[in-house]
Amino acid sequence: MRKALFAVAIIMGLCLAPILAIGGEVQGTVQGFTCVTQGKVCPVGAEDPMAAVENVFVILTATQKYYFVPNIERVVMARHINDKVKVVG
Repeated sequence: MRKALFAVAIIMGLCLAPILAIGGEVQGTVQGFTCVTQGKVCPVGAEDPMAAVENVFVILTATQKYYFVPNIERVVMARHINDKVKVVG
């Protein structure tokens, strides 16, 4: 019985972890995922044909780390290629 309660407490703690997570801040530029991972030339703007082909966009930091932003639509991210952005959350 005690082991079962301990297991339930662990599972509940894991379920609450995302809610209790402390938000952070990421600053960087909007870039195409393909450009970042394969080292290709990134589009200069939203009008560039490569921007139309790109499906996934990321935030690329000054330390060359990249972060996905899945809750923003591709069209919006494509509009802001190479713009400096700050994501808080």
